[in-house]
Amino acid sequence: PTSKLAGNFQYWIGEALFLLKDYNGSLDAFKKVFSYSNCYKLDDAQYMLGKVNIHKGDNKKALIELESLIMKYPESEYVTKANKLIKKVK
Repeated sequence: PTSKLAGNFQYWIGEALFLLKDYNGSLDAFKKVFSYSNCYKLDDAQYMLGKVNIHKGDNKKALIELESLIMKYPESEYVTKANKLIKKVK
């Protein structure tokens, strides 16, 4: 947990659980990424929180997460994808 790559590892745990369709587990894993403030996967995790909530059927929460990505990480490579998902969900 003290490794500078710990946040990265946590992110990939979330990805693996997402691919296994364990959406509750992946949601928890992605949320834990934010406890590693020096992690370079924060915008990735934020985007995935939106995607996971879409798969869970919670479009309202998905919109909150995706809009949060756009506000917190305006230079992120995921902004365009987030905007597309927002349009799709609305």
